[in-house]
Amino acid sequence: MDTDLQSQLHFCAVGTRIWFAGEKKPYRVRARSSRYLVCTKPFNPRHTVLYTVVDLDEKIRGTENLIFCAGAETDENCVEMVERLHGIMKPATPKEVQEIKGMKRQFRKMCKNLYSSPTEVSHRNRIPLNVIRVKNP
Repeated sequence: MDTDLQSQLHFCAVGTRIWFAGEKKPYRVRARSSRYLVCTKPFNPRHTVLYTVVDLDEKIRGTENLIFCAGAETDENCVEMVERLHGIMKPATPKEVQEIKGMKRQFRKMCKNLYSSPTEVSHRNRIPLNVIRVKNP
């Protein structure tokens, strides 16, 4: 990735489209911070989106390291993902507490940890950052 594209990523706005090597369609930046970009693109067969988290410091991208992904369908979901990546946790809502209590024992602990520790880009799904084009809105 050339340095011009790398600098564009650091200053790109929400709504910017990013093309990664090996991908036909671009991702759109839905939420950002000084370190992370949460980007999505439509996945029409399932009427949802595919997402990737770009870590600008480590120059990698990949999924969030949650077993039960919280989703990235809305802008609000994407902003919450950035907050989790930075360790800004919100307490579980009463509805979420009830859902956790209804789960099998081995899953309860994992879900409780969701509200107590920051997340990161998954170590299993890391891809080196290789951007071929950036288009600002």
